[in-house]
Amino acid sequence: DLLNNVDELHEACEAEGRRDKRKVGTRRKDKKTKLQEIFDVAIQHGIGCLVVNYAIDVCMDAHVISSDAEDAYLMDGEMLAEWVFDRMEKVGKEGGPNDAKRKGTVLSWLDAVLCALGADQVGGK
Repeated sequence: DLLNNVDELHEACEAEGRRDKRKVGTRRKDKKTKLQEIFDVAIQHGIGCLVVNYAIDVCMDAHVISSDAEDAYLMDGEMLAEWVFDRMEKVGKEGGPNDAKRKGTVLSWLDAVLCALGADQVGGK
């Protein structure tokens, strides 16, 4: 389960240099930050299905619960939707016209995550 292995997966992303270099710091990161950075890596490297599956298998499954407050928050679809909207805003601000294809791909994955959370498609389709 991703939440139980978030530290190891995050360390693997760091070891492979897959994380955004701007986020590297010496400060200890909480589980939410690590999970969101893993989602960033997945989206940026074309495996947004990891985030979509997280939405379906964790956020939308009423049987997935935790008595730990932090884990319960991370399992909540609202946390994931907040991450999606934050990323959509960042995608709109970064890069230039040559990034249109990459931006389109990222936005498509983010739209798929919202759909998995039960939202209508962002494009209104």
